[in-house]
Formats: sequence, structure tokens, C-alpha cells
Amino acid sequence: MWTDRMRCGNQTKFLRVTNLSSKTTDESLKEHLSQVVKQGKIQSVKIMKHYKFGEVLSKGYGFVEFDSVETATSAFRDVKGIVLDGYGLGLSLCDAKSVSKMDYKPCTTLKVRNLPSKGIDLKDLIQLFSPFGQIKSVRLPYARFGVVEFVTKQEASNAIRALTLSRARLYGRRLMLDWVVDDERLLEDRSGAKNMDQEKVLVKFENLAI
Repeated sequence: MWTDRMRCGNQTKFLRVTNLSSKTTDESLKEHLSQVVKQGKIQSVKIMKHYKFGEVLSKGYGFVEFDSVETATSAFRDVKGIVLDGYGLGLSLCDAKSVSKMDYKPCTTLKVRNLPSKGIDLKDLIQLFSPFGQIKSVRLPYARFGVVEFVTKQEASNAIRALTLSRARLYGRRLMLDWVVDDERLLEDRSGAKNMDQEKVLVKFENLAI
């Protein structure tokens, strides 16, 4: 799981922009900054998102990539007190490595949090998620934490949207769903962890249907 903490430094082409309005888009932020940056060009703008209540929403901060270290340093120094959509923006220099790890990426695999620490039956997870598509694997790598992998991104998107909107519960607990992003550790087999691959999932589902 990624973190919102950023490592900052002087030799970077990236700025972190905070205190963004929920109305602000990548395009409007880029256009606004382009009008006040005194030198160089803006290469890209990315406002960070998360999935909540069935919608993709802004996290209130984002990143701007400039064409050079000098341009980024100049923008950080010169662009002060900028206001967009009624919000005063905060700026800080941030490194590229940290920026690249923080992204909203729909994929085939979902994280399922807030599960009970004990007594979880994998068939209950299968029953909950199987209406949305073909499940490739189900895993419980940590306490209170599950991973459900679908065959396609669309199936995973359907599941996360529907279950978030319905505020799905399992064992009386409200589930918290998100994407697995660039974290292969969550897909590894672990000693003592409950795992079920595609073949076993299909057999289990067939048995449930009988």
C-alpha cells in the first residue's frame, strides 16, 4: 500500500501541489499554472484519486512535472499565493521515484480490508465477489486483509463499484475495498496463509451451486 509521505529535494523536475479543490481537474490545474510559470514548460499534471462510494474522487493533491530542474525550481520559488477554484495552493519539491509510486491504477486485483482476524472461510469471499465475474484467486495474506483477483479489469471494476456503493458487509463488518497497486507481496503465497487458485475457486464455486 502506498503512503502520502513524500521525500523532497532540490534536484527534481516535480512539484507536489496540495489543498486542491474537488472541482479541480488535471486540465484546469495545468492551464492555470501555465499562465503563471515564468519560464519553461509543464510536461504533465496528475491529480491523485481514490475510489470512494462508487466514484473516483480527488485526494486534494497532485503532482506537476516540468521540462527541467531549473523550471521546477523557478516555479517553486516564484509561484506563491496562487488560488484555483477558491483554494490557496501549497507547493513543494518532490522526487520522481516517490511520484511514480502514487497512482490510481484500475487492475484485476482488489484489496479487501476490515475482515475479522479469525474464522474467515474463503467460500464466503467467493460468494460475495463471484457475481461480478470469474475469480482467478482468493488470498488472505494478513490478518483482517484479503486479496481477490479477477480475470479482467472490467470484472474487478464492476465488483469494487457495486460493493462500495452498497456498503457491503461480511461477518457483520463493513468492507473497505481498493486496488492492489504495484505490490507483488500481496500476491505471493505465504506460509500459513489461506490461498485458493483459479482451479480450486472454480471447484469450490461449483460445489456451492449444488
